Amino acid sequence: MDPFAVVLLVALAVLLALVLLLGRYYPGSGLEQLGLKPPREVVESREALEAADLDQLLAATNARRRRRGLPERTHAQAQEELGGGSPEGA
Repeated sequence: MDPFAVVLLVALAVLLALVLLLGRYYPGSGLEQLGLKPPREVVESREALEAADLDQLLAATNARRRRRGLPERTHAQAQEELGGGSPEGA
């Protein structure tokens, strides 16, 4: 085999080994390096935001209904109208 090809193949193998070792032993994860969150955290934070949004919506709706003299709506009624499901994600 040509000595130049051997040198190139060895250099490529060393470069590949360095990249693999760097990925294996560098602290943190790739998601952290890119500033991203794991999917579970994104879903949990999205669910918390949606629950807070529903609470705000219900409070504003009930304030308006009180001013108009109508009965207040419950959390279950708002859930049923907006999503038809429970907040637990059943």
